[in-house]
Amino acid sequence: AAVSVLFTSVLDVGYWSYTTVVVLVTAPFEPVISDPESLELQWVPLEDVVLLELHPGFAKSWPDLRARMQELSAQRSQ
Repeated sequence: AAVSVLFTSVLDVGYWSYTTVVVLVTAPFEPVISDPESLELQWVPLEDVVLLELHPGFAKSWPDLRARMQELSAQRSQ
């Protein structure tokens, strides 16, 4: 596998939900859009995510997701 799942985060508002999957890339690959809901897919440095026009739900969850990623990164480097 080209990725290893680090954690998932689910936003569930009852009638609709989405899951964010955070992974560690273990081998280079070209990602592809495989569903009709996605408009764009790109690799973005963590510090640049806030500069993008994000889905409102994802934008709200981004600070917590980033904090979890930074925690994991710090743990891995110890």
